[in-house]
Amino acid sequence: MFRKIASLEIALLMLLTLCFVPAVWADDEPVPADGKTRIYIHIDEDTPANRLTFYLRFAATVKNGVEIDWGDGNTETNSATSATNYPHTYAAGGDYVITLTVNSGTISFAGTNAGNGYSIYGSKANSNAHNRTRIYNAIIGDSVTSIGTYAFYNCYALTSVTIPDSVTSIGTYAFYNCYALTSVTIPDSVTSIGTYAFYNCYALTSVTIPDSVTSIGTYAFYNCYALT
Repeated sequence: MFRKIASLEIALLMLLTLCFVPAVWADDEPVPADGKTRIYIHIDEDTPANRLTFYLRFAATVKNGVEIDWGDGNTETNSATSATNYPHTYAAGGDYVITLTVNSGTISFAGTNAGNGYSIYGSKANSNAHNRTRIYNAIIGDSVTSIGTYAFYNCYALTSVTIPDSVTSIGTYAFYNCYALTSVTIPDSVTSIGTYAFYNCYALTSVTIPDSVTSIGTYAFYNCYALT
Protein backbone atom coordinates (compact mmCIF):
# COMPACT_ATOMS: atom_id res chain seq x y z
CA MET A 1 0.00 0.00 0.00
CA PHE A 2 1.10 3.56 -0.62
CA ARG A 3 0.84 6.55 1.66
CA LYS A 4 -0.01 9.68 -0.36
CA ILE A 5 0.87 13.23 0.69
CA ALA A 6 -0.84 15.93 -1.34
CA SER A 7 -1.93 19.54 -1.22
CA LEU A 8 -3.24 22.39 -3.36
CA GLU A 9 -0.77 24.47 -5.34
CA ILE A 10 0.51 27.55 -3.62
CA ALA A 11 0.26 30.22 -6.30
CA LEU A 12 2.99 32.48 -5.01
CA LEU A 13 5.55 29.70 -4.80
CA MET A 14 4.74 28.56 -8.30
CA LEU A 15 5.34 32.08 -9.59
CA LEU A 16 8.70 32.13 -7.85
CA THR A 17 9.76 28.89 -9.51
CA LEU A 18 8.66 29.89 -13.00
CA CYS A 19 11.65 32.20 -13.36
CA PHE A 20 13.87 29.11 -13.41
CA VAL A 21 11.82 27.02 -15.83
CA PRO A 22 12.38 27.22 -19.61
CA ALA A 23 9.41 27.71 -21.89
CA VAL A 24 9.52 24.02 -22.77
CA TRP A 25 7.52 21.28 -21.12
CA ALA A 26 7.45 17.48 -21.38
CA ASP A 27 4.44 15.36 -20.54
CA ASP A 28 4.86 13.02 -17.59
CA GLU A 29 5.92 9.69 -19.00
CA PRO A 30 6.23 6.18 -17.56
CA VAL A 31 9.53 4.34 -17.51
CA PRO A 32 10.00 3.49 -21.20
CA ALA A 33 9.63 -0.14 -22.23
CA ASP A 34 13.17 -0.10 -23.59
CA GLY A 35 14.52 0.68 -20.10
CA LYS A 36 16.65 3.59 -21.27
CA THR A 37 17.38 6.75 -19.30
CA ARG A 38 16.33 10.00 -20.95
CA ILE A 39 17.42 13.45 -19.81
CA TYR A 40 15.49 16.33 -21.39
CA ILE A 41 17.37 19.61 -21.66
CA HIS A 42 16.68 23.06 -23.06
CA ILE A 43 19.42 25.45 -24.17
CA ASP A 44 18.29 28.98 -24.95
CA GLU A 45 18.50 29.94 -28.60
CA ASP A 46 20.61 33.03 -27.86
CA THR A 47 23.22 31.13 -25.84
CA PRO A 48 26.76 32.27 -26.78
CA ALA A 49 29.13 29.72 -28.26
CA ASN A 50 31.20 29.44 -25.07
CA ARG A 51 28.11 28.29 -23.14
CA LEU A 52 26.88 25.56 -25.47
CA THR A 53 28.66 22.74 -23.64
CA PHE A 54 26.54 20.48 -21.44
CA TYR A 55 28.02 17.96 -19.00
CA LEU A 56 26.45 14.67 -17.97
CA ARG A 57 27.92 12.88 -14.95
CA PHE A 58 27.34 9.24 -14.04
CA ALA A 59 29.12 6.10 -12.88
CA ALA A 60 28.95 2.72 -14.62
CA THR A 61 29.92 -0.81 -13.64
CA VAL A 62 31.30 -1.66 -17.09
CA LYS A 63 33.66 0.47 -19.20
CA ASN A 64 32.26 1.11 -22.69
CA GLY A 65 29.01 -0.52 -21.58
CA VAL A 66 26.92 2.65 -21.93
CA GLU A 67 26.10 4.51 -25.13
CA ILE A 68 25.39 8.23 -24.75
CA ASP A 69 23.18 9.63 -27.51
CA TRP A 70 23.34 13.42 -27.17
CA GLY A 71 20.18 13.98 -29.20
CA ASP A 72 21.87 15.86 -32.03
CA GLY A 73 23.19 12.94 -34.04
CA ASN A 74 26.32 12.44 -31.95
CA THR A 75 27.04 9.43 -29.73
CA GLU A 76 29.87 8.12 -27.56
CA THR A 77 30.46 5.41 -24.97
CA ASN A 78 31.53 5.77 -21.37
CA SER A 79 35.30 5.81 -21.00
CA ALA A 80 35.40 4.96 -17.28
CA THR A 81 33.54 3.15 -14.53
CA SER A 82 34.03 5.79 -11.84
CA ALA A 83 31.76 8.85 -11.73
CA THR A 84 32.84 10.90 -14.73
CA ASN A 85 31.79 14.18 -16.36
CA TYR A 86 31.06 13.67 -20.06
CA PRO A 87 31.03 17.02 -21.92
CA HIS A 88 29.25 17.67 -25.18
CA THR A 89 29.16 20.91 -27.14
CA TYR A 90 26.02 21.57 -29.16
CA ALA A 91 26.08 23.53 -32.39
CA ALA A 92 23.18 25.74 -31.30
CA GLY A 93 20.56 26.19 -28.63
CA GLY A 94 17.42 24.09 -28.71
CA ASP A 95 15.66 21.15 -27.10
CA TYR A 96 17.57 17.89 -26.82
CA VAL A 97 16.88 14.47 -25.35
CA ILE A 98 20.00 12.73 -24.06
CA THR A 99 19.51 8.95 -24.10
CA LEU A 100 21.63 6.48 -22.16
CA THR A 101 21.55 2.92 -23.47
CA VAL A 102 23.12 0.46 -21.06
CA ASN A 103 24.36 -2.52 -23.04
CA SER A 104 26.25 -4.07 -20.14
CA GLY A 105 26.17 -3.54 -16.38
CA THR A 106 24.34 -0.79 -14.51
CA ILE A 107 24.74 2.95 -13.92
CA SER A 108 24.17 5.34 -11.04
CA PHE A 109 23.91 9.09 -10.59
CA ALA A 110 25.73 10.81 -7.75
CA GLY A 111 27.58 14.03 -7.07
CA THR A 112 30.08 15.21 -4.48
CA ASN A 113 30.55 18.15 -2.17
CA ALA A 114 34.33 18.32 -2.32
CA GLY A 115 35.13 21.97 -2.99
CA ASN A 116 32.38 23.15 -5.32
CA GLY A 117 31.54 19.51 -5.97
CA TYR A 118 29.56 17.88 -8.75
CA SER A 119 25.99 17.10 -9.75
CA ILE A 120 24.42 15.36 -12.75
CA TYR A 121 25.22 18.42 -14.91
CA GLY A 122 28.90 18.46 -13.91
CA SER A 123 30.56 21.02 -11.68
CA LYS A 124 28.37 22.90 -9.18
CA ALA A 125 30.73 25.87 -9.47
CA ASN A 126 29.29 29.24 -10.47
CA SER A 127 31.25 29.06 -13.72
CA ASN A 128 28.93 26.21 -14.75
CA ALA A 129 25.76 27.76 -13.28
CA HIS A 130 24.08 27.99 -16.70
CA ASN A 131 23.73 24.20 -16.75
CA ARG A 132 21.66 24.21 -13.55
CA THR A 133 18.57 25.39 -15.41
CA ARG A 134 18.79 23.14 -18.46
CA ILE A 135 17.37 19.81 -17.24
CA TYR A 136 13.58 20.03 -17.12
CA ASN A 137 12.59 16.35 -17.18
CA ALA A 138 14.32 13.10 -16.29
CA ILE A 139 13.08 9.59 -17.02
CA ILE A 140 15.35 7.21 -15.17
CA GLY A 141 15.78 3.84 -16.89
CA ASP A 142 15.77 0.42 -15.29
CA SER A 143 19.56 0.06 -15.43
CA VAL A 144 19.94 2.75 -12.75
CA THR A 145 20.37 1.31 -9.26
CA SER A 146 20.66 4.45 -7.15
CA ILE A 147 20.05 8.18 -7.19
CA GLY A 148 22.95 9.18 -5.02
CA THR A 149 24.16 12.11 -2.99
CA TYR A 150 23.83 15.48 -4.79
CA ALA A 151 22.59 13.71 -7.94
CA PHE A 152 20.13 16.42 -9.07
CA TYR A 153 21.33 19.12 -6.68
CA ASN A 154 20.37 22.64 -7.83
CA CYS A 155 18.52 21.43 -10.93
CA TYR A 156 16.31 24.47 -10.66
CA ALA A 157 14.18 23.80 -13.76
CA LEU A 158 13.48 20.10 -13.14
CA THR A 159 9.69 19.73 -13.13
CA SER A 160 9.31 15.98 -13.47
CA VAL A 161 11.30 12.87 -12.59
CA THR A 162 10.33 9.24 -13.17
CA ILE A 163 12.01 6.71 -10.89
CA PRO A 164 11.97 2.99 -11.82
CA ASP A 165 11.77 0.04 -9.45
CA SER A 166 15.44 -0.74 -10.02
CA VAL A 167 16.36 2.15 -7.71
CA THR A 168 16.83 1.15 -4.06
CA SER A 169 17.88 4.43 -2.46
CA ILE A 170 17.58 8.19 -2.84
CA GLY A 171 20.63 9.86 -1.40
CA THR A 172 21.36 12.88 0.73
CA TYR A 173 20.70 16.18 -1.10
CA ALA A 174 19.58 14.18 -4.17
CA PHE A 175 16.91 16.73 -5.25
CA TYR A 176 17.98 19.65 -3.07
CA ASN A 177 16.83 23.03 -4.47
CA CYS A 178 14.79 21.48 -7.28
CA TYR A 179 12.45 24.44 -6.96
CA ALA A 180 10.18 23.52 -9.90
CA LEU A 181 9.66 19.83 -9.10
CA THR A 182 5.92 19.28 -8.68
CA SER A 183 5.40 15.58 -7.96
CA VAL A 184 7.35 12.41 -7.26
CA THR A 185 6.29 8.78 -7.12
CA ILE A 186 8.80 6.66 -5.24
CA PRO A 187 8.69 2.97 -6.24
CA ASP A 188 8.41 0.18 -3.70
CA SER A 189 12.00 -0.88 -4.38
CA VAL A 190 13.28 2.16 -2.46
CA THR A 191 14.11 1.56 1.20
CA SER A 192 15.70 4.86 2.21
CA ILE A 193 15.40 8.58 1.49
CA GLY A 194 18.41 10.60 2.58
CA THR A 195 18.77 13.72 4.66
CA TYR A 196 17.78 16.91 2.77
CA ALA A 197 16.78 14.74 -0.22
CA PHE A 198 13.91 17.05 -1.31
CA TYR A 199 14.88 20.13 0.67
CA ASN A 200 13.56 23.41 -0.81
CA CYS A 201 11.37 21.69 -3.38
CA TYR A 202 8.93 24.59 -3.08
CA ALA A 203 6.56 23.47 -5.86
CA LEU A 204 6.25 19.88 -4.67
CA THR A 205 2.55 19.23 -4.16
CA SER A 206 2.46 15.44 -4.16
CA VAL A 207 4.74 12.66 -2.94
CA THR A 208 3.91 8.97 -3.00
CA ILE A 209 5.95 6.97 -0.49
CA PRO A 210 5.71 3.17 -0.40
CA ASP A 211 5.75 1.05 2.74
CA SER A 212 9.14 -0.30 1.65
CA VAL A 213 10.74 2.97 2.80
CA THR A 214 12.02 2.32 6.31
CA SER A 215 14.25 5.37 6.68
CA ILE A 216 13.59 9.03 5.88
CA GLY A 217 16.45 11.36 6.76
CA THR A 218 16.26 14.57 8.73
CA TYR A 219 14.81 17.51 6.78
CA ALA A 220 14.15 15.27 3.76
CA PHE A 221 11.07 17.36 2.85
CA TYR A 222 11.95 20.57 4.67
CA ASN A 223 10.62 23.79 3.08
CA CYS A 224 8.28 21.82 0.81
CA TYR A 225 5.65 24.44 1.55
CA ALA A 226 3.09 23.09 -0.92
CA LEU A 227 2.83 19.77 0.93
CA THR A 228 0.36 19.45 3.80
